[in-house]
Amino acid sequence: MRLKLPDRIKDKVGSFPESSYGAHLVTLVLDDGTRIPHVRIAGWDEIVDDPLPGLDGLDVSRVVDVESEV
Repeated sequence: MRLKLPDRIKDKVGSFPESSYGAHLVTLVLDDGTRIPHVRIAGWDEIVDDPLPGLDGLDVSRVVDVESEV
């Protein structure tokens, strides 16, 4: 099962330039300040890099921000 970002984050992802067709390369920022870099997002909200260090067991409700890497 792929992880989906909270609705409050996906519009921000959609405003970023694409890193490849239909995908965005981002850094996730969690509620405790932890940053998870190099995460590919498809469709504005679907994390497609599972497994990726830092994503194993991630509670996506902890994602408070996202930053473009493009």
